Amino acid sequence: MIKLTELKAISPIDGRYFHKVRFLSHYFSESALMKYRLQVEVEYFIYFMENLHEYVDIPKDKLRNLYETFNEAESLTIKVIESNTNHDVKAIEYYLKQKLIEFGLSEYVELVHFGLTSQDINNTAIPMMIKDWMEEFYLIKMNRLIDILNKLSDIWRIYQCLHTHMDKQHHQQFLVKSLRYMFKD
Repeated sequence: MIKLTELKAISPIDGRYFHKVRFLSHYFSESALMKYRLQVEVEYFIYFMENLHEYVDIPKDKLRNLYETFNEAESLTIKVIESNTNHDVKAIEYYLKQKLIEFGLSEYVELVHFGLTSQDINNTAIPMMIKDWMEEFYLIKMNRLIDILNKLSDIWRIYQCLHTHMDKQHHQQFLVKSLRYMFKD
């Protein structure tokens, strides 16, 4: 496997700036995409088995655990499968089939990915990635920014009001104390 270096990076983001955006790999790396694709495949398989096929008691928790505990070792296993299939989504399908065999569900392996295309998987997995990033990171940061701007707005209002009633020295001291108070948390 090729080790990613700054000189082999596709862009400065995954090269010299990677240390600043490393957290995004949890959402937008190839490994993350594998995890989300696996989640789509697992949830579809569970739904299919519960609703469209004869009732079979499948280990839903065990199946969901595949994507909930997905890690780098699992990504590497899928990359090995992909090196043989030359198809990223097919590698996820084969990986899930292997897991079903391990779980004693070999008679149902052909129902994995039944009636689906790779685009069905990708068109579901990618929006899930974005949704999780929005909910778990972006909106939290934006709400924090809004809180800061609201505090600054309050300070500015007070500052403007007091500006006409205080001399310069007292005005500056008040502003410093107000800023310390507003941003102590």
